[in-house]
Amino acid sequence: MQNLIDNLAVVPKPCQHPHPPPRLGVHECLRTLQQTVEHLPFERFCREQGVFGDPAECINRLRAARDEFGLCQIICWFNQGGRLPMEEVKRTMTQFADHVMPRL
Repeated sequence: MQNLIDNLAVVPKPCQHPHPPPRLGVHECLRTLQQTVEHLPFERFCREQGVFGDPAECINRLRAARDEFGLCQIICWFNQGGRLPMEEVKRTMTQFADHVMPRL
């Protein structure tokens, strides 16, 4: 958990990807995001955009997204829908911080 807290306090660096994606205007980004979400079935989200699984699976998915799309920042949502017990959320965040973040 301390690793997560330490990393959250770090000011993000500019993207260092060798081929960053072209920058879109804010309105263009929001319009694209809205269109994607409106036509995104849950199964497709889980398969193509969500990152779930053990640390190795998460590392592989996040590295692939980084390499394909030039991602240099992500947003993590560990309790989508607020249905998990807080202890499970904390355990998952700790596991992510200890086993996934250091390997990205």
